[in-house]
Amino acid sequence: MIRIKFIFIYFLFSSIAYAQTTPLSFTHLGTGEDVILQKLNLQTTVFGNHATHTWTMIFKNTSRIAQEVNLTFPLPEKASITAYSIDINGKMRKAVPVEKHKATQVLEAIENRNVDPGLLERTDGNNFKTRIFPVSPNQTRTISIEYDEELSMSQGKLSLTLPFSYSKPVKEMHVDVRFVKATSKPLIDDNLNDFIEFYQTGNDYVASADLKEIIPSRAVTISVEQAKES
Repeated sequence: MIRIKFIFIYFLFSSIAYAQTTPLSFTHLGTGEDVILQKLNLQTTVFGNHATHTWTMIFKNTSRIAQEVNLTFPLPEKASITAYSIDINGKMRKAVPVEKHKATQVLEAIENRNVDPGLLERTDGNNFKTRIFPVSPNQTRTISIEYDEELSMSQGKLSLTLPFSYSKPVKEMHVDVRFVKATSKPLIDDNLNDFIEFYQTGNDYVASADLKEIIPSRAVTISVEQAKES
């Protein structure tokens, strides 16, 4: 049995996030479609000007050898990671956030025991990267990234951006967005407007969709008009 331990690296001293982002992407050691993003599950809840997101991604290795996946994950400018999980022996395990100097010590200790760590590391701007290894032949690995975000206001409208920007087909994608106690129906830009629509349930507006073989190549913006103060 392969032993895997993991830590969640977040550079606490890098508190300033610049407006530089890269597309959601991943690379692997194989060729062509040896590794695919089999399923993407996005859950977002908005309350006031605060949004919480959970992105769950399932990668499948279609080849006959173990693969390593290197994922780049962009976040909006005012977003911050709150949790990172990876499946270990079939169970999702949450990682522990540590400062950089402590992470270096832990990494050295883990590598000396010949154990592969799972890492989530901040790179340029507000972009993150993680390494997923091993992805066994004809098997899947699952990761989950949770983050909070302060939404921006412009011309009386609150805007939410879903940073898709992925250039390859996703086998399955589930999107679930809820605006809690929204004052009006949220509007979706034309990038996803043909696939998903908001409906009212109680005091909330909810939208969900199950999509197949879709290429989420551009970020999606959802805006909701705020009630004017009397």
